[in-house]
Amino acid sequence: VSFRWTIDKFRERTEPTGAYVCSPVFEALDRRSSWYLRLYPRGRKEASKAYLSLCLTLKSAAAPHVRARLRLCLVKPGGAEGAVHAPTEAVAFTAGTRYKRSWHTFIQRATVLQQCFLD
Repeated sequence: VSFRWTIDKFRERTEPTGAYVCSPVFEALDRRSSWYLRLYPRGRKEASKAYLSLCLTLKSAAAPHVRARLRLCLVKPGGAEGAVHAPTEAVAFTAGTRYKRSWHTFIQRATVLQQCFLD
């Protein structure tokens, strides 16, 4: 599944470290699992406050265990990609445990603000 999430007025976000914004829920192509992202604009923890932290959460699934191959990236206006994260192996998720896969230091916040990832 391909999912694109646009966050309007990102520069104006004022959440403190540890606060997050949730994406809309999205489904896998087979509609057997649903997911959402959490974005921590100023990092999830004090140690990651200079970064955007990202968390992928399995909301529900038809099977008790799900494996997903991920490719996460920021897309610049115009479609160019940057800050790509693509693990080589599938990641395991377990339904009902709110299992998450987190990237505490996905990309430095200053990079997002300076390198034209924003309109």
